[in-house]
Amino acid sequence: MRYYDFLNPSVNFMGPGCVKELGHRCRLLNMKKPLIVTDDFLAKVENGPVAQCLEVLKEAGIDSVIFTGVEPNPKIENCYDGLKIYKDNGCDSIITVGGGSSHDCGKGIGIAATHEKPLGEYAGIETLDNPLPPVIAVDTTAGTASEVTRHCVLTDRATKLKFVIVSWRNVPLVSFNDPLMMLTVPRGLTAATGMDALTHAIESYVSVDANPVTDALKDGNAFSNPRKGTKQDIIDLFRKAM
Repeated sequence: MRYYDFLNPSVNFMGPGCVKELGHRCRLLNMKKPLIVTDDFLAKVENGPVAQCLEVLKEAGIDSVIFTGVEPNPKIENCYDGLKIYKDNGCDSIITVGGGSSHDCGKGIGIAATHEKPLGEYAGIETLDNPLPPVIAVDTTAGTASEVTRHCVLTDRATKLKFVIVSWRNVPLVSFNDPLMMLTVPRGLTAATGMDALTHAIESYVSVDANPVTDALKDGNAFSNPRKGTKQDIIDLFRKAM
């Protein structure tokens, strides 16, 4: 039998209101001044995810700085723009608030802050030599799963290509999946990330790299179906969606 690994944040908070634990977790990680990495839309939502995170941090007595330059499918330039704010304000950690783009951009900023070569040169698997600053991921969508993975997906404008930096060092130390953070997400994005979640679920049935842990997660709650899903169930559901 072959060996395998399974990477996940060491602490994962789930359920309505769990984001209230954000400040406490920051203190436990000795985060003095985190950079909040998000996009302009989320930052402007009244009492939205960013506003709620700021309030929790304020109550915990933790200062923070906001970077709102995340673009969909984050670009290398987004990471370096965020790095400048990180350094100029003396930040020591990162909190990503959003979906996959915010999480990937935050990971990219962390890599750039601790590695000297251009980000594109780290494309590949386990290319990172140094630990990233502490990263906490607050999720606002239900599809990409970037808040719990080792993948950092970035886009190079010059080559018009996406590349992936895959490393255990990219896994956030703590993740938050608070459904109340998802109430302000636009319908179109909710639908898109729903298809993303469906794709992940299909992958769990067809991946040649599956292992007993992923199989257990797959079989335990296939599409939240009260009965266990079968491979044919997935195929039928996929055909209906086409």
